Amino acid sequence: MIDKRTRIPGYALLFLQTILLLVTLYFYMGEKYVDQWQDYLSDQTTYTVHLNNFPAGKKQEALDYLEDQASRKSFLLLRKERDTGMLIGVAGDSSKLQADFSYYNVKLLSKADLNRLLTSQNSAATIGLATGSINQIKSLYQFAGSGRVVIAKMDYLVKQTKEVDGSYQLAGLSSERDYQTIIKGLRRITGQKASNFTSQMGGHDSSDGLTYVFTAGFLLLTSVGLLSYFFVILFSLLKTAGDLILLGWSKQDILLSALRPFLSFTAAAGGLSAVVLAGWAGQGTGLTLSFALVFLGGLVLSLVMTCLVFALASFLLLSLSNIDLIKGRYPRRTLYAVTIAFYLIFSSGLVGVLSGIDGPLDSVAANQEQARQWQKNAGMQLLESTSSGQDGDRAYTDSSSAIYRDFYHYYQYLQDKPGVYLANSFYASKSWLADSRANESYKSLPLKPVTILTASPSYLRHISFKVSQAALKAAKAGSRVYFIPQSMTSRERRALEAFLKEDAQTGVSSGDLQTAFVKKRKFLFVTYQEQGEVFTWNNNVKEPYQSRNPVIYLAVPENMTYVEIGGLFASGMNGYLKFADQKTRKRYTSQALLARFNLSDNKPNLVSVSSYIDGLQKSLWQTVIMFGAALVILLVLLLLLLLILVMIYKQLNREEIAVKKFLGFSPRQLYALPLGVILLTGAGQIFAAGLLRSKVGLFVLPLICLLQLSLFYLYVIKDSFNDVVELFKGE
Repeated sequence: MIDKRTRIPGYALLFLQTILLLVTLYFYMGEKYVDQWQDYLSDQTTYTVHLNNFPAGKKQEALDYLEDQASRKSFLLLRKERDTGMLIGVAGDSSKLQADFSYYNVKLLSKADLNRLLTSQNSAATIGLATGSINQIKSLYQFAGSGRVVIAKMDYLVKQTKEVDGSYQLAGLSSERDYQTIIKGLRRITGQKASNFTSQMGGHDSSDGLTYVFTAGFLLLTSVGLLSYFFVILFSLLKTAGDLILLGWSKQDILLSALRPFLSFTAAAGGLSAVVLAGWAGQGTGLTLSFALVFLGGLVLSLVMTCLVFALASFLLLSLSNIDLIKGRYPRRTLYAVTIAFYLIFSSGLVGVLSGIDGPLDSVAANQEQARQWQKNAGMQLLESTSSGQDGDRAYTDSSSAIYRDFYHYYQYLQDKPGVYLANSFYASKSWLADSRANESYKSLPLKPVTILTASPSYLRHISFKVSQAALKAAKAGSRVYFIPQSMTSRERRALEAFLKEDAQTGVSSGDLQTAFVKKRKFLFVTYQEQGEVFTWNNNVKEPYQSRNPVIYLAVPENMTYVEIGGLFASGMNGYLKFADQKTRKRYTSQALLARFNLSDNKPNLVSVSSYIDGLQKSLWQTVIMFGAALVILLVLLLLLLLILVMIYKQLNREEIAVKKFLGFSPRQLYALPLGVILLTGAGQIFAAGLLRSKVGLFVLPLICLLQLSLFYLYVIKDSFNDVVELFKGE
């Protein structure tokens, strides 16, 4: 009924659908595998100790105490660190535990294996592959594309994570009295209250569903392509269906006959793929059979999906009566409406994707311009990222939290160190001033746009800006010291000083870190003579990155408010803290120094300005590529729908087109409906792109319209007289 050549595209789509389902199941099993390790031995303990943020000098002592108690009281101390995989640290005694680990009823770890690790003299010994096979005393099954699961001694885990803080399970401990004794011992060592050890103060979920989003997206697109394919072949079979009905066939028989070869191919090719993939995934373990059963279940799901898609595509044939099929009478309006509706939906999707590309592309261009502007400071190091650590995410917005205090004390230590700078700026633009006046955000505002540069004494020395000893002394006594350019008029200066006073005190509260300024609220304004262009660290390329007459706030720890303190751990271009070069950064971000200020768990990561901009560019280009991939897929489906529309129109008007073609009618006259749909939709797309102000859309959409017109004419003109010949042959 359907020739072999016509089936090839359908076979390809079905094979792709089946493979996508099998791969999705494999990734799902990989995630559940790590989840099961997360629950390892959790059913054999009700007690957990949380080592939260406490003095660095006491951390190792607290951990040593826990390990000693694990040996004395015969329980197993576990700490689990999950990223893409799982690192499990163990210490103590596992003799009281049922420590076997099984996955799909296949034992992967025994109690003897765990005891062998605990009693090993090699401090780097592991179960599962970590840094090298030389230290691996037993292998663990690993899923491709997922992180490794590794069990190691507790000291090894601490060395790898570079921190003691975390949650420790006491597996095998069954006595509440023993648990309370352990808590009392930790209180004695650290001076912390009991709730610090019984309540978790941080944590995160590292599960990543991005894989499922991509596979689900590709599965959906594959199903749409399969639906379009089945619709085309079933539409082309309508005339044959009428002939077969005359011979006594039912519509169900016709559909089953059309579907059967596709189901047979899916069962054969999918079954073979499932077996091969199961053999590869099983890695010679007892899991091979489990994988085979799961993948065969995926094959059944693929067959069910195929039947559902085929059933949707069969609506036209099933909706027609036998008489209509025999006489070749088809519901033109319904067919046109459904096809055009899908065509318009995908056309709208194209506009949405193209308008979405504008933002990332504009950011790419802005970053390139910023890289040019910041070229002279490309080697300086800025804060790329921090972690909330044990402080919790809420600490970022709580100016009384430990993270504010810790970074403040950290900068107090750094402020006079060579190569350590504080630099940031704010540009009060015309639009910002207008919005602030309209919203009545301030009682006083500058009379004209101005740049306000926040800078430490060390940075001002770096740019050869002279700071008098009197001004520096006033700043260290707690006064907010501002340098005002001499070129400013008295009226402008009065308005500016009033604004600076109001702005510095806005939002300051008694719960903030009590610096000398917060207590005294004193100000000092000093006039300076402009000397040349000053780089402002402005991260908006539409605003000036240099200024001849900026207002300069002399920032020292004593005259800071919560704004500048929060800026110390702000990441990216908005951050305040800068290091002169990589050498300086390494010197002042050592683990020992960070631990001294309780910042080990916050993991401040600094990179050069050029590296940071390059990283942004890479992320932005990845986003553009993702949009581009979606654009290509939508375009292919749109072109497929266009061909379906033209094919339906051609089939429904076959005789009329053949006669008119014989009489010399042009393709434009013969195919007015599909041609009109292309042109009107294209015009609507361009109009929508204009409303959305999409530069990419306004450039690409006319090209897409031309591509559709070219494909349309190629399809129409090819074998242009075939219909005429077939008509006069009596077909």
